[in-house]
Amino acid sequence: MEPLRLEVVRDERQPGLARGLLSVDGVHFGYTCEDEDRGLDQTDTLAHVKLVKVPGRTAIPLGTYPVAFTWSPKYKRMMPLVGSVTGFQGIRIHSGNTAADTEGCLLVGKTRTATGVGSSRLAIQELYTLLQAATDAGRPITITYRLP
Repeated sequence: MEPLRLEVVRDERQPGLARGLLSVDGVHFGYTCEDEDRGLDQTDTLAHVKLVKVPGRTAIPLGTYPVAFTWSPKYKRMMPLVGSVTGFQGIRIHSGNTAADTEGCLLVGKTRTATGVGSSRLAIQELYTLLQAATDAGRPITITYRLP
């Protein structure tokens, strides 16, 4: 079965903030907000990631990762978990508006603001519905983070 493909294109990177475009199976879905992109890539070694990463203030490395819709003990609900990220744990996709609302996780919104995203709760409800349907159908989910 073909995976459900999420793609984040980090089209704006600045100190403390990475903003991007989110597509689902090639169709524009919304906008993203993350912590600062520090130039990490999925092929980097753990030693390199540890050298560059600022804990709680670094976007995950560029690359493609599996996503599982799992129970979050922290948030006490089902949420997407981005897996197999070297040097990172507990990377979720959730609501929030600015990089201050995340510690490495991906925030999703329907609109873009000067400091992040807007209409995040609406976007998350819609995205979670898509991800839950894929999970229920046994369809794998992947997410790719890339630059334009």
